[in-house]
Amino acid sequence: MNFKRRKIYFLAVGMIVVVLSLLFQNCTSKLNSQLAIGESQVASTTEPTKTEPIKSEPVDFYRVVQLQRMPQPISNKTEETVLVEIWPHVAEHVDHLEYRMAVDSDWIEFDGPMILLNNLSDGVQSLSVRAISKDKRASEVEEYTWMVDTAKPVISLMSPVEALPQSKNVEISFIVQELGPIELICRVDGIIIPDCKSPIEINNMAFGSEHTVEIEAVDAAGNAADKIEFEFTALFLEPSWQSVNTMIFSRRCTGCHNSQTLSGAFDLTKYSTAVARVVPGDASTSLVFQRVSGIPSTAQRMPLGMPSLSVSEIETIAAWINLGALND
Repeated sequence: MNFKRRKIYFLAVGMIVVVLSLLFQNCTSKLNSQLAIGESQVASTTEPTKTEPIKSEPVDFYRVVQLQRMPQPISNKTEETVLVEIWPHVAEHVDHLEYRMAVDSDWIEFDGPMILLNNLSDGVQSLSVRAISKDKRASEVEEYTWMVDTAKPVISLMSPVEALPQSKNVEISFIVQELGPIELICRVDGIIIPDCKSPIEINNMAFGSEHTVEIEAVDAAGNAADKIEFEFTALFLEPSWQSVNTMIFSRRCTGCHNSQTLSGAFDLTKYSTAVARVVPGDASTSLVFQRVSGIPSTAQRMPLGMPSLSVSEIETIAAWINLGALND
């Protein structure tokens, strides 16, 4: 019995060992399978995702160029050099620059940064500049408009110098041919006249005084007119010996009444002999005044055989005598 029991005992133990071994193998297989699944899941969650490259947006190519060193708004130059500056933040994207001188003309490619403009004609000029990007986009157009004027103003006197009125006060009228604004520079006897305009007034001149007049004009483009410059002597009637001798006796009388011919025993070429034929302070009894005025009516009126003196000439002689017939 004892032997039988032992045999059953050992068989039972063996069966238990087999069962446990099978259970262990089964558990190990399942564990390995779970570990493999876990590792696969971990690998799938930690592996980096592959993405497409990010495409950059095109660079803003709107404001690219600016114009520097531009012509004056009104210029007399037929050649100009314009400087074109590219904004730094887009410079690397510029392929080339272009310009044109009229809206309907073709664009001209040029090597920056300067544009040389030649043979500009009078009139309105318009310059347009733009940049072309490396991907063939055009920037905003920069434009500048100015006027070219190479014609100089023309100054003209309204009447010749010889026709200036014989007066101690004169007005010199002139015109300037110019479409636009002008700057006038006027001088009388070397002194600039403020706010010069036509007519130029010269007043209270002394008899026999000499004067110079200069008139210059410059237009808005800087063109200077040919300067008008002339001289004149202030000659006019006044009750003085200098005026009476120069304006009346020398012109109308001394052809006959001089030291050589002494017609009628009159020598009116110099003061000492002329004053001998007048009564200082009383023109009515002075022989010179009587002869030129036709007093008495029976006497020959002077100048003989020629037109009589004007009323103003006769009145000037009378006033000189009545004021004392002075040598002034």
